[in-house]
Amino acid sequence: MKAIHKVIAALGVVASASITSVAFAQASDANLRVTQFRDTEATMQQDSTNMPYASALDAKSAPSADPVPGATTRQQKSARFGAEEKALQQESTSMPAPAREPDTAAADAVPRATNQAERRARFEQMEREMQQESTP
Repeated sequence: MKAIHKVIAALGVVASASITSVAFAQASDANLRVTQFRDTEATMQQDSTNMPYASALDAKSAPSADPVPGATTRQQKSARFGAEEKALQQESTSMPAPAREPDTAAADAVPRATNQAERRARFEQMEREMQQESTP
């Protein structure tokens, strides 16, 4: 019996020694992985913060220049508004800009009647033309 106890005790010592060495190896392996992770994380953080991701910082002490100077008088304001309106209209249409300015009035094909007698005569003439076109 004593021999069996000695064998069991020896196996227990060997088992505890192997468990201790495995636990120590796992602990050192875990520490090694933690250390590697920390090093990798620190390197990645350093790389990501030193990379330029936007334009360089501008000096904020100097005021920015307005690309369009401000209008002070009413005439300057209306001229500026007209220029902006014209530019926006040209940008918003797909058709090319006209060769001439549209402010020139086109000649009226039919001269306007100046008095009541001319207006009455023109109305009667238009009525006759419409009657002739509508009858078969």
